[in-house]
Amino acid sequence: MSDNKFGLFNIHTTPYKTIHGVDIPAHILIPKSTASNAQPGTRKYPVLVRFHGGYLVSGSALYTEWLPAWSIDFALQNSAILIMPDYRLLPEATGQDILEDVKDFWAWFAGSGSTGLLAFLKSLEAGVDVDFEKVAVFGESAGGYLAIRSSLLPRNSWGDAFKGCKAVIAAYPMTLLRKDWYSVASVTKTPFGAPQLDEGILDAHIEGFEKGMV
Repeated sequence: MSDNKFGLFNIHTTPYKTIHGVDIPAHILIPKSTASNAQPGTRKYPVLVRFHGGYLVSGSALYTEWLPAWSIDFALQNSAILIMPDYRLLPEATGQDILEDVKDFWAWFAGSGSTGLLAFLKSLEAGVDVDFEKVAVFGESAGGYLAIRSSLLPRNSWGDAFKGCKAVIAAYPMTLLRKDWYSVASVTKTPFGAPQLDEGILDAHIEGFEKGMV
Protein backbone atom coordinates (compact mmCIF):
# COMPACT_ATOMS: atom_id res chain seq x y z
CA MET A 1 0.00 0.00 0.00
CA SER A 2 2.92 2.31 -0.74
CA ASP A 3 0.75 4.46 -3.02
CA ASN A 4 -1.26 5.51 0.05
CA LYS A 5 -4.63 5.24 -1.70
CA PHE A 6 -6.22 4.70 1.69
CA GLY A 7 -4.60 7.70 3.36
CA LEU A 8 -7.86 9.67 3.54
CA PHE A 9 -9.87 6.79 5.02
CA ASN A 10 -10.30 5.14 8.37
CA ILE A 11 -10.20 1.37 7.76
CA HIS A 12 -12.21 -1.02 9.91
CA THR A 13 -12.17 -4.79 9.39
CA THR A 14 -14.70 -7.31 10.65
CA PRO A 15 -15.66 -10.85 9.60
CA TYR A 16 -18.91 -11.22 7.71
CA LYS A 17 -18.72 -15.01 8.07
CA THR A 18 -16.56 -17.72 9.57
CA ILE A 19 -15.93 -20.99 7.76
CA HIS A 20 -14.01 -23.90 9.29
CA GLY A 21 -12.78 -21.56 12.01
CA VAL A 22 -11.39 -19.00 9.55
CA ASP A 23 -12.83 -15.48 9.44
CA ILE A 24 -13.71 -14.08 6.01
CA PRO A 25 -13.38 -10.31 6.40
CA ALA A 26 -15.08 -7.24 5.04
CA HIS A 27 -13.13 -4.00 5.09
CA ILE A 28 -15.12 -0.83 5.77
CA LEU A 29 -13.41 2.36 4.61
CA ILE A 30 -14.94 5.54 5.99
CA PRO A 31 -13.62 8.86 4.64
CA LYS A 32 -11.88 10.72 7.44
CA SER A 33 -13.75 13.87 6.47
CA THR A 34 -17.04 12.01 6.94
CA ALA A 35 -16.01 10.54 10.28
CA SER A 36 -14.86 13.89 11.64
CA ASN A 37 -18.10 15.66 10.68
CA ALA A 38 -20.56 12.89 11.54
CA GLN A 39 -23.00 13.24 14.42
CA PRO A 40 -25.11 10.31 15.65
CA GLY A 41 -28.44 10.03 13.92
CA THR A 42 -28.02 13.07 11.68
CA ARG A 43 -27.17 11.56 8.31
CA LYS A 44 -27.03 8.33 6.39
CA TYR A 45 -24.23 7.83 3.89
CA PRO A 46 -24.19 6.11 0.48
CA VAL A 47 -22.22 2.90 0.05
CA LEU A 48 -19.95 1.64 -2.71
CA VAL A 49 -19.27 -2.11 -2.48
CA ARG A 50 -16.28 -3.45 -4.39
CA PHE A 51 -15.28 -7.04 -5.17
CA HIS A 52 -11.61 -7.40 -6.09
CA GLY A 53 -10.36 -9.07 -9.25
CA GLY A 54 -7.81 -11.84 -9.74
CA TYR A 55 -9.59 -14.46 -11.88
CA LEU A 56 -11.03 -15.96 -8.66
CA VAL A 57 -7.60 -17.42 -7.86
CA SER A 58 -5.63 -14.47 -6.48
CA GLY A 59 -5.84 -10.96 -5.10
CA SER A 60 -7.27 -9.45 -1.95
CA ALA A 61 -9.58 -6.58 -1.12
CA LEU A 62 -6.86 -4.30 0.27
CA TYR A 63 -4.37 -4.89 -2.56
CA THR A 64 -4.18 -1.35 -3.87
CA GLU A 65 -2.39 -2.11 -7.15
CA TRP A 66 -5.70 -3.39 -8.53
CA LEU A 67 -7.93 -0.79 -6.89
CA PRO A 68 -9.15 1.77 -9.47
CA ALA A 69 -8.33 5.35 -8.55
CA TRP A 70 -11.79 6.48 -9.66
CA SER A 71 -13.41 4.47 -6.87
CA ILE A 72 -11.37 6.33 -4.26
CA ASP A 73 -12.21 9.68 -5.84
CA PHE A 74 -15.89 8.75 -6.10
CA ALA A 75 -16.12 7.73 -2.45
CA LEU A 76 -14.41 10.90 -1.26
CA GLN A 77 -16.41 13.24 -3.48
CA ASN A 78 -19.73 11.68 -2.44
CA SER A 79 -18.89 11.04 1.23
CA ALA A 80 -19.55 7.38 0.52
CA ILE A 81 -18.57 4.40 2.63
CA LEU A 82 -16.40 1.99 0.64
CA ILE A 83 -16.90 -1.64 1.64
CA MET A 84 -14.62 -4.31 0.19
CA PRO A 85 -15.16 -7.97 1.13
CA ASP A 86 -12.62 -10.70 0.70
CA TYR A 87 -13.79 -14.13 -0.45
CA ARG A 88 -12.39 -17.62 -0.76
CA LEU A 89 -10.29 -18.42 -3.83
CA LEU A 90 -9.77 -21.25 -6.29
CA PRO A 91 -8.55 -23.97 -6.24
CA GLU A 92 -8.79 -24.46 -2.47
CA ALA A 93 -12.42 -23.36 -2.69
CA THR A 94 -14.90 -24.15 -5.44
CA GLY A 95 -16.78 -21.70 -7.60
CA GLN A 96 -19.91 -22.52 -5.62
CA ASP A 97 -18.05 -21.74 -2.38
CA ILE A 98 -17.18 -18.30 -3.73
CA LEU A 99 -20.77 -17.59 -4.72
CA GLU A 100 -21.87 -18.67 -1.24
CA ASP A 101 -19.44 -16.11 0.17
CA VAL A 102 -21.00 -13.41 -2.00
CA LYS A 103 -24.48 -14.39 -0.85
CA ASP A 104 -23.40 -14.44 2.80
CA PHE A 105 -21.73 -11.05 2.45
CA TRP A 106 -24.97 -9.47 1.31
CA ALA A 107 -26.88 -11.19 4.10
CA TRP A 108 -24.41 -9.63 6.55
CA PHE A 109 -24.61 -6.29 4.75
CA ALA A 110 -28.39 -6.16 5.01
CA GLY A 111 -28.66 -7.89 8.37
CA SER A 112 -30.42 -6.10 11.19
CA GLY A 113 -29.16 -8.41 13.95
CA SER A 114 -26.25 -8.09 16.32
CA THR A 115 -23.71 -9.37 13.79
CA GLY A 116 -24.62 -7.33 10.70
CA LEU A 117 -23.11 -4.20 9.18
CA LEU A 118 -25.35 -1.76 11.04
CA ALA A 119 -24.46 -3.30 14.39
CA PHE A 120 -20.76 -3.10 13.55
CA LEU A 121 -21.00 0.56 12.53
CA LYS A 122 -22.86 1.33 15.73
CA SER A 123 -20.10 -0.32 17.75
CA LEU A 124 -17.59 2.11 16.23
CA GLU A 125 -19.46 5.02 17.82
CA ALA A 126 -18.55 7.10 14.78
CA GLY A 127 -22.04 8.45 14.13
CA VAL A 128 -22.09 6.85 10.68
CA ASP A 129 -25.19 5.14 9.29
CA VAL A 130 -25.95 3.54 5.92
CA ASP A 131 -28.35 4.87 3.30
CA PHE A 132 -29.72 1.61 1.90
CA GLU A 133 -31.40 3.57 -0.88
CA LYS A 134 -27.99 4.55 -2.27
CA VAL A 135 -25.91 1.40 -2.69
CA ALA A 136 -23.81 0.55 -5.74
CA VAL A 137 -21.61 -2.48 -6.38
CA PHE A 138 -18.64 -2.76 -8.72
CA GLY A 139 -15.71 -4.95 -9.49
CA GLU A 140 -13.08 -5.60 -12.11
CA SER A 141 -12.43 -8.92 -13.90
CA ALA A 142 -13.47 -11.62 -11.41
CA GLY A 143 -14.85 -8.86 -9.22
CA GLY A 144 -16.98 -7.67 -12.12
CA TYR A 145 -18.39 -11.18 -12.42
CA LEU A 146 -19.22 -11.20 -8.70
CA ALA A 147 -20.82 -7.77 -8.99
CA ILE A 148 -23.08 -9.09 -11.74
CA ARG A 149 -23.89 -12.20 -9.71
CA SER A 150 -24.75 -9.93 -6.79
CA SER A 151 -27.32 -8.14 -8.92
CA LEU A 152 -28.94 -11.48 -9.83
CA LEU A 153 -29.52 -12.65 -6.27
CA PRO A 154 -33.20 -13.26 -5.43
CA ARG A 155 -35.08 -10.57 -3.55
CA ASN A 156 -35.20 -12.61 -0.35
CA SER A 157 -31.41 -12.37 -0.16
CA TRP A 158 -31.49 -8.74 0.89
CA GLY A 159 -33.67 -8.37 3.98
CA ASP A 160 -36.24 -5.73 4.89
CA ALA A 161 -34.21 -2.52 4.97
CA PHE A 162 -32.18 -3.17 1.82
CA LYS A 163 -33.91 -3.91 -1.49
CA GLY A 164 -30.84 -4.36 -3.66
CA CYS A 165 -28.19 -2.27 -5.40
CA LYS A 166 -29.20 0.75 -7.43
CA ALA A 167 -26.20 0.48 -9.76
CA VAL A 168 -23.85 -2.28 -10.94
CA ILE A 169 -20.50 -1.49 -12.56
CA ALA A 170 -18.62 -4.43 -14.08
CA ALA A 171 -15.20 -3.55 -15.49
CA TYR A 172 -13.91 -6.13 -18.02
CA PRO A 173 -15.88 -8.84 -16.17
CA MET A 174 -15.56 -12.59 -16.55
CA THR A 175 -18.75 -13.40 -18.45
CA LEU A 176 -17.85 -15.98 -21.12
CA LEU A 177 -16.68 -18.79 -18.86
CA ARG A 178 -17.95 -21.53 -21.19
CA LYS A 179 -15.72 -20.36 -24.04
CA ASP A 180 -12.79 -22.59 -24.96
CA TRP A 181 -10.29 -19.97 -23.81
CA TYR A 182 -11.45 -20.46 -20.24
CA SER A 183 -12.61 -24.07 -20.25
CA VAL A 184 -10.19 -25.97 -22.51
CA ALA A 185 -6.53 -26.49 -21.60
CA SER A 186 -4.04 -25.31 -24.22
CA VAL A 187 -0.27 -24.78 -24.25
CA THR A 188 -0.73 -21.92 -26.73
CA LYS A 189 -2.33 -19.63 -24.16
CA THR A 190 0.02 -17.32 -22.27
CA PRO A 191 -2.08 -15.13 -19.95
CA PHE A 192 -0.15 -12.00 -18.97
CA GLY A 193 2.81 -13.48 -20.86
CA ALA A 194 3.20 -16.40 -18.44
CA PRO A 195 3.64 -19.91 -19.89
CA GLN A 196 1.17 -22.65 -19.07
CA LEU A 197 2.24 -24.95 -16.24
CA ASP A 198 1.89 -28.70 -16.30
CA GLU A 199 -1.54 -29.81 -15.08
CA GLY A 200 0.14 -32.22 -12.70
CA ILE A 201 1.34 -29.31 -10.56
CA LEU A 202 -2.24 -28.24 -9.89
CA ASP A 203 -3.45 -31.82 -9.42
CA ALA A 204 -0.75 -32.46 -6.82
CA HIS A 205 -1.63 -29.25 -5.02
CA ILE A 206 -5.33 -30.11 -4.88
CA GLU A 207 -4.59 -33.61 -3.60
CA GLY A 208 -2.54 -32.10 -0.78
CA PHE A 209 -5.39 -30.45 1.13
CA GLU A 210 -8.69 -31.53 2.60
CA LYS A 211 -11.90 -30.73 0.77
CA GLY A 212 -13.48 -27.58 2.12
CA MET A 213 -10.37 -26.18 3.80
CA VAL A 214 -9.84 -22.42 3.70
